[in-house]
Amino acid sequence: MSQSTPTKFLHGKMDEPLGDVLLAAARVPAGGAASIAGGRMALTVVCRQTAISLIEEAYAGAVRTQFQSGPWLEAVADAFAGDAQPFFLAGYEGEACRFLMPLAVSRRHGLRRLEWLGQAVADYNVPLCDPDFFRGLSSDEVHALWREAARLAGGADIVLARKQPVTVSGVANPFAAVSGGLESDRAHQRHLLRPWTEIEAELATAKSRRRLREKFRAMEKLGDCAIRQASGAAEIRHCAEVLMDWKYGQLAGTGATNPFADDAYRAFFLSICERGVAELHGVFLEGEPVALTCLLVDTDRTTLYQTGFATSYGRYSAGRILNTALMKHAAERGARFFDFGYGDEDYKSAICDDSVDLTFSVLPLTPRGALAALPLRAALVARRIVKRNDRLRRAALFLNRLY
Repeated sequence: MSQSTPTKFLHGKMDEPLGDVLLAAARVPAGGAASIAGGRMALTVVCRQTAISLIEEAYAGAVRTQFQSGPWLEAVADAFAGDAQPFFLAGYEGEACRFLMPLAVSRRHGLRRLEWLGQAVADYNVPLCDPDFFRGLSSDEVHALWREAARLAGGADIVLARKQPVTVSGVANPFAAVSGGLESDRAHQRHLLRPWTEIEAELATAKSRRRLREKFRAMEKLGDCAIRQASGAAEIRHCAEVLMDWKYGQLAGTGATNPFADDAYRAFFLSICERGVAELHGVFLEGEPVALTCLLVDTDRTTLYQTGFATSYGRYSAGRILNTALMKHAAERGARFFDFGYGDEDYKSAICDDSVDLTFSVLPLTPRGALAALPLRAALVARRIVKRNDRLRRAALFLNRLY
């Protein structure tokens, strides 16, 4: 039976109460079409500290990606608090937490939107779930979860969930199949399960590998040259700022979407580097970076989040040398994948041996949301059509450069 009494809850001594919220117990409230886990699931809003604690306890065994780690979500919540209100929905069976949905409520064009927390800056957006629960979720239950999340958030007009991978850790993602379509780009990765010598032979011919070694030796002749991780607060901050400036200039020149033109994103990127959420690795010449890559490192996967290089050293292929070295290091430490993340950049096709489709979900929850759903879906579908057609894509990039 669903409980509808306003309930203050406090999940631990470190927590602060969120205030009066409706605590949904076993089932969707009156009028709901489905129960969750056969009516056994209690849905509860938890505060940020409780959410991070739950993530730390369940992270290793949960279905998730690196973009659902506690440090990542804390950095997102801090950086974008002015744009969206973080909101964590936990599902319990008895005393056991079976899933956690890191969400946010934002307001755009007069609409209250329910979305994944930090979905714009993450490559993959999913809940953290117990594997058995994740596999057993039906489409009706996913709909019910979104509707109940909106109710507990104080109401929302529409769910707009982006960049949801169709599979997570080899398991079909039930959230990716609900009320939407394919994103414009895929995510790409390289399997690292074989000896590095075999992988390297697939990545480049013997002649190309020899040429890269020659280019690295040529850089060594210019001064002290090393491939290493940035260390120390001053160097990490300097490298993050250098990489952001490179990326800003390179993207501005192409007309592509440029997150580095946004002060909030730049502050977020600097934050994840300074907090140690991400690592910065580079090719350094006389102590100054000439190529840099930002990585998220997990037990079985290394994810490339951003990469760039100094155009003045482009002829040395410093970026390619760096990322090949990072793949080799990931393989040697036992990682199963080197993940190049979301985006269909041309260079990935020559490196990656697998890709993953991602989806968006547009789920109207009110009449106002229903009016907005059609143009939202149409815009996302049009974006995919443009990006899949070379002529349309070139025209769109040209117009972006003009305006």
